[in-house]
Amino acid sequence: MKAILAKAKAITGSIRFWIVSLTAITAVLESIAAGTFTLAILFDTLKIYLGAVVLLGSVDSVATKYGAAKGAAGIVTPENQ
Repeated sequence: MKAILAKAKAITGSIRFWIVSLTAITAVLESIAAGTFTLAILFDTLKIYLGAVVLLGSVDSVATKYGAAKGAAGIVTPENQ
């Protein structure tokens, strides 16, 4: 359980995570403002968002494992201290 919490803390501490999150929120808000919001748009945005977050986590894990001192995002985790 501690490993999961440490991973979640590391991901939410990433600037890239917040960039992807704010982009997804902006996309949904823009569709609401334009009057074109549907559940299909929401689910497509969530699908892309979750894929991007998983990809960021994977890239960071690989970078941490294979030589980056602090991971791809510059995050210090218990594994790379």
